[in-house]
Amino acid sequence: MAGAMLMSENDSKLDRLRRDVVLGIERAVRLISEDEDICIINSHLNELEKIHRSFEKEYRFHLKK
Repeated sequence: MAGAMLMSENDSKLDRLRRDVVLGIERAVRLISEDEDICIINSHLNELEKIHRSFEKEYRFHLKK
């Protein structure tokens, strides 16, 4: 039972990270299409890269279990 709960918790983390990545990509596209300042776009893309790295770390962990 505890194993199923842990898997469910990991799945929830992965779902959250997936949503964050999708929302981040959508926001980046919107910023670019609105001709936003390159510094703001770059800052956002850096944040998106952090989310992506976190997602990769969680996903590798998830696959090992």
